[in-house]
Amino acid sequence: MRNVILTVFLTSVSPALAQQFVVDGNGGPSAHFTDITAAVAAVPDGSTLLVRAGVYAPVLIANKAITILCDAGVSANSGPSNGPFLEVRDTQPHAPVAVFNLHRAVPQFTSSVGGISIRNATGPVTIDGSGQVYAMPEAKVALTIQDATQVSIRRIQLTGSPGVRVENAQVVFESCDLRGRWGATTFFASPAQLGILAIDSELQLVHSSASGGNGSTTTFPFFLFTPPESAVQLTNSQLRMTGDASHELRGGNDPQTGIHIASLTGSGNATARIAPAITIVGPVAASVAVATPQMPSLRSAPTAPGQALSVERGSTTGSVSILALSVRSLGVLSIGQDPLWLDPISYVVVDIAVTPANGMVPFAFTVPNEPLLRGFQVVWQGVDLRPGSNLALSNPSPSFVR
Repeated sequence: MRNVILTVFLTSVSPALAQQFVVDGNGGPSAHFTDITAAVAAVPDGSTLLVRAGVYAPVLIANKAITILCDAGVSANSGPSNGPFLEVRDTQPHAPVAVFNLHRAVPQFTSSVGGISIRNATGPVTIDGSGQVYAMPEAKVALTIQDATQVSIRRIQLTGSPGVRVENAQVVFESCDLRGRWGATTFFASPAQLGILAIDSELQLVHSSASGGNGSTTTFPFFLFTPPESAVQLTNSQLRMTGDASHELRGGNDPQTGIHIASLTGSGNATARIAPAITIVGPVAASVAVATPQMPSLRSAPTAPGQALSVERGSTTGSVSILALSVRSLGVLSIGQDPLWLDPISYVVVDIAVTPANGMVPFAFTVPNEPLLRGFQVVWQGVDLRPGSNLALSNPSPSFVR
């Protein structure tokens, strides 16, 4: 029955499937373009780019609905003046953007590395790093998100100064590891950095960790000391964090005392909801209003046509867990404190289950073996119904057929 519902859903949207274009820097067989940014500018709105292995110029997506699916071995160089290797800006609510498996090129000199920038994005944006790991050079932010809604960052490990800077944005980090750079004391002192700096924003960390940089000290040839930093700093911002004991909120270590400083700090209206299972290393500052409720979580991952797509829900034992999906919503609604990214017209309920003792509710179905589905985007979200309490909304988890 599950596969029937999902096959009907996918079939019903097939007339609207995107056009597909091949990008190959070597101009191989059936290639339409040799440059990613040129392809983005030229193809119709809503198209899907299938990018073959190679090293490309920096990627710019501006005012365009586009999906970019990269084969293994696709990377992009930094932009001008060491700018971002991937920049998304000026998107509209009706123009979703998704980028899968685009890595940064490894430069000859690490000081010439650019990060990821998302700015003025009023439409949905999904960046899936497919497990990529990279560290920024001194004084460089790994990921900047400003003036954006419905941003999903998935499966990526970032280290920077700070690792992530978010301002006036709504962001879900799923299966990520976000780190501030450690302090350094060689012939000069380089301060430790935050894992995440959030200003006027709403953040969700889903099966993700954040850590601040450790301090450092040296006595030869002379004494230098750099203090540690917190994992997350909230300024008029909200944090929701779900996961298990393997997911951490870790303040940096002070080498002089061996003690971890505050894992979470804040100013203004700073609030946090942190699942009880999360490992917290270092105190939470009194300036942050913290609650520790049980909250449902959701994880998904893209898959290829003809392959199984799995979704995993974390819920409270004994609760009724409901799973739904839809195409990407053009706007953001809220249920209580949490955003709802489901489209109210296209959503379908695909599973209802009572949560077992281990708290995990898996779900899987096979995507029809239709290559034209590549690039098709959906968003998953769950609701828990608990005896004697209000319904609880999970995080949204956008995904796509790759």
